[in-house]
Amino acid sequence: MGLIDYIHEIGWVKLFLIISMIAFTNFIDTTAYSARLTGVRTQKLALSNSLYNMLTFGSRMTTALYIAPIGGIIDRAVKQQFDPCFILQLVLIGASIGTAMAILFMPTTVRFYVSIWNN
Repeated sequence: MGLIDYIHEIGWVKLFLIISMIAFTNFIDTTAYSARLTGVRTQKLALSNSLYNMLTFGSRMTTALYIAPIGGIIDRAVKQQFDPCFILQLVLIGASIGTAMAILFMPTTVRFYVSIWNN
């Protein structure tokens, strides 16, 4: 069984869900740093540190959810003797998309937190 057969077996939907979970997790993890920047701007360091810790904890817990399906993919790759590099590249693409989107939305999240904390 080759890689294409395996992808058809697990389905593009499952791969898309894994990629989107990774992108969302990296988005939240990267934008958590905007909470710290907001704390510096608003002089509310304790509040920003708490929000940063909550967001980071949530993203790390979400990471635990998608690690299991990736581990299953690697196990199948070993059993069925095909190279899982393509699937791992999709994981890296998802992480890159999430981080790039977070970088683009960083000023927006800082303004959002500043507006909430000043009211």
